[in-house]
Amino acid sequence: MFIPLKPNSSVAIFLIALTATTGCASMGLKKPAIPTAPVVSKASSEKLDELPTSQTVQLCLTTAGELVQEGHLTEAIQLYQKARSLDPEAVDYSRILAALYDGQGEYSKAIDEYRLAIQKLPGDANLLNDYGCLHKRHGNFVEAELHLRQAVALDATNDRAKTNLAIALAQQMKYQEAFDLFAAVSGPAAAHSNIGMIKARQGKTEEAKTALRTALSMNANNPPAHAMLTYLESPKPQIQK
Repeated sequence: MFIPLKPNSSVAIFLIALTATTGCASMGLKKPAIPTAPVVSKASSEKLDELPTSQTVQLCLTTAGELVQEGHLTEAIQLYQKARSLDPEAVDYSRILAALYDGQGEYSKAIDEYRLAIQKLPGDANLLNDYGCLHKRHGNFVEAELHLRQAVALDATNDRAKTNLAIALAQQMKYQEAFDLFAAVSGPAAAHSNIGMIKARQGKTEEAKTALRTALSMNANNPPAHAMLTYLESPKPQIQK
């Protein structure tokens, strides 16, 4: 999983790996899984209205599933919306559409669908994790923390939610609690490394160096930490005015 850093120089951007999986689309991380109907066959949308309602719904869902797999999210969304208008209970539309809108970068629409999904399934830790990731990815770390805490409270074994919560906390400079969560998932060496990466992103160069050195003293087999520490310690070109 990757955190893209944005140094203040012209040096190429590093992609630094967090050691624990997050399972969401934050900072270049993978998108939440989108449930789809089994792929059977395609059919043109023009023929949908000629079928009985139940068949139209199934065809919409099947075709939308294919479209998702092919990356045609806009068309898939239209078919899921059509199916929902005909049979609102056929599948968990809100959960599917939340992920699709998320994939399209339509933040407000994704939020609306996540809220509907959570109303139906308030005890689903994975759903709350994905919702927290959405907020985290858009820099709304306070809101992300709220939902990720709920996910961890519901499922204390959910390492994805704990890792995402740690990132949200570290972005708010709540480093000790973030460290404790990272360490619980991946061990103290990884926790120091992850905190170092985040501090580097925040421009806390000396603190980042200290954290990365500590991580490497505990586990020298950490190429991303080596790379970042080398970058932070290397001379930077002077910008002439």
